[in-house]
Amino acid sequence: MVNGSQDDAATQVKLWEAIDTRRIGMLSLTKSGLHAQPMIAFLERRRKRLWFIARTDTELVSSVGNGACCAFVLQHGD
Repeated sequence: MVNGSQDDAATQVKLWEAIDTRRIGMLSLTKSGLHAQPMIAFLERRRKRLWFIARTDTELVSSVGNGACCAFVLQHGD
């Protein structure tokens, strides 16, 4: 739990469920100057990780580097 509160725990559960349900979103790297790319997220829920499959010869992959920050945006189905 983040900050030990029930609200934070509930928010985390909702987030993981939303990603698991929708899986398709836009992935962007902060400070890379690249446009967001459509991606499918694969969850490793126990370790709180998201995985993405991408070709190794893309700008996105070459820009990741070691420890790059990113944003993954989901759109609600409605």
